Amino acid sequence: MLVKVASFASCLLCVAAARAQFAVEPSSTGPEPTDQTPWIATAPAPSHDRLVRARIGPALRVDREGATGGLATALDFGRFSGVRVTGAWTALGASAMHSQYGGDLWLTLDLHPDLRPVFGAGAAYVRAERSAPDSESPAGDDEPSAPAATKFGVATARVGLEYLFPLATADARLGLEALGALPAIEADDRAPWLTLSATLALGF
Repeated sequence: MLVKVASFASCLLCVAAARAQFAVEPSSTGPEPTDQTPWIATAPAPSHDRLVRARIGPALRVDREGATGGLATALDFGRFSGVRVTGAWTALGASAMHSQYGGDLWLTLDLHPDLRPVFGAGAAYVRAERSAPDSESPAGDDEPSAPAATKFGVATARVGLEYLFPLATADARLGLEALGALPAIEADDRAPWLTLSATLALGF
């Protein structure tokens, strides 16, 4: 009996020794560090392609009579395609003021992270005031008659290039565009013209 007890005790001692020999020593340095701490949030990248963007900048209107500068404004609705509402005011040739209000459907191609070509087509309403009256003032009237204004519709086509640049998290863009206009509705003169503009756009 004593022999069996001694044999059993010796077996237990052998097992304990084996476990002590192959046991893995716990690391004193703690868990391995990870590449990124999970509770530290990454700063968001600048967000482009806002749904609405406002534009403003100088414009140059060119036709067969010459070229005169002015102001161009626009509102874009959409990200990679959408609708634009425009307004431009210039003085050109025999016109004291040339106002053009229009809209078009546009499409942009996401070919480069910072540069995007833009294409658009639509229509506009034009009001052109003449710098001199068409007829002389009536006899005895010291004041000249008010300049006559013509109103007509035009078809438009637009091509441009936008440069997207980081401005905090805003949608900021610089644009260069060429807008061609062809008189179509109630126009006495069918000569087309070209409006060149450089605009700064901010999205919101």
